[in-house]
Amino acid sequence: MAHINHIRNIDHLARLSILDVIDRSYLNSFGAFCGRQSQRNMIALHKISRIFGTIGIIILHNDSLFENQLSQIYELNPSLSTGNAPSMFIANQVDSTGSIISYYDPLYGLTQSAVLDVLAPRANTRSPLEINKLRAILSDYLSIMEHQFQKNPVAFGAYPYTLDLLYDLTAMPYSELQKRVLSFLPDNLKKPISSRLSEEGSQQNAYNAVLSFAQSMKEFLWTKRSFSNHTKLSIVDIGKSRQLISIYIPESRPDVLEYIATELQQLNNLRIPYLVIENGLNLNASQKLKSIFMTEHNVLPYFTGILAENTSTIIDQNNNTNDLASLFSQVQEMFVFSCSSILAAQPFSDGIGNYYRRVEDQHNDTRREPFHIFSSHGQGNVQREITQRIVDPEELTGMTNGCLLYGKNYPIPVLVDNFIL
Repeated sequence: MAHINHIRNIDHLARLSILDVIDRSYLNSFGAFCGRQSQRNMIALHKISRIFGTIGIIILHNDSLFENQLSQIYELNPSLSTGNAPSMFIANQVDSTGSIISYYDPLYGLTQSAVLDVLAPRANTRSPLEINKLRAILSDYLSIMEHQFQKNPVAFGAYPYTLDLLYDLTAMPYSELQKRVLSFLPDNLKKPISSRLSEEGSQQNAYNAVLSFAQSMKEFLWTKRSFSNHTKLSIVDIGKSRQLISIYIPESRPDVLEYIATELQQLNNLRIPYLVIENGLNLNASQKLKSIFMTEHNVLPYFTGILAENTSTIIDQNNNTNDLASLFSQVQEMFVFSCSSILAAQPFSDGIGNYYRRVEDQHNDTRREPFHIFSSHGQGNVQREITQRIVDPEELTGMTNGCLLYGKNYPIPVLVDNFIL
């Protein structure tokens, strides 16, 4: 974060290639800011091309151009085209009518406690007694799914929970559920579950909770399918299988971002390494997701990438100092291209800090001694120190093809006149 030195520590290079940078440190947290969209995207594509297949990669974006460019990783790293290359999945896309068709499978890969926290969070306006009762009813439905998973794992995949089936189960009237599902359960499950779900309002309360979650997912992340056609595509599964998923989020909807953060946290709980990249999202819309990018996570095996036109979607103006400190402490490699304005450049100048520059002032003295007719003249020099930016904001606004490199990997900033992508 900002500090003051007595010398201006900065390296200035006329020319540098991204290949020289990436090959030296490809597995770390990074950020690409300002400049052209194509410049920021290319930083991420180079990073992805080096680690694709070694850890899971999750891309959260509001940039369809970037998604279309993902195939370039095979050109950037030809070795990916040989052998058994990992798979790349597009989670959702816009159809010809402008509607979003999603292939994502919400809840797939989560633990039972995580599913309950999503559907019936304890931080709720309801009383603790009501929440506990709702969670118990939902647990019964999850137990049904677990039993069916054990009997027919092929239909489920690797995990027992999926929103498609849970929605269908909770939508069934109790009489239909009893006939089609509960009657086939073993007695040790059937009796207690039947007792609770037959209570007045139990089924409806569970359905309302699932419906509320389903509606929040439906616009961007979930398209209803029959259970037999559920996609088995989720962040948790991608992380475990070391593949890549691209998720288009055209609006930074807090409920969608909060849910995505839940799946990422599941990977963290399991200590599964992954890289998560956000491109064009407003992280201020979800503190839970923002904390994954901005909170200290050196002890956890995951890495982050931030692509942003400026810091306004990352730094909360009400918490400017702390957010700026977090950004600079978490990003090991920061690429700052030409900023559009002094205002856009200011956070990076602030984050790099200041130095003391020694200046010398010359002064002339004129004085008249007692009983002397003529004045006497003298000269002197006074040295003083002034505080000055290591990198002035103005230096970051005129870089046509230049780039500033900073971060933990660059404790001394590097200002490059011609940064070759």
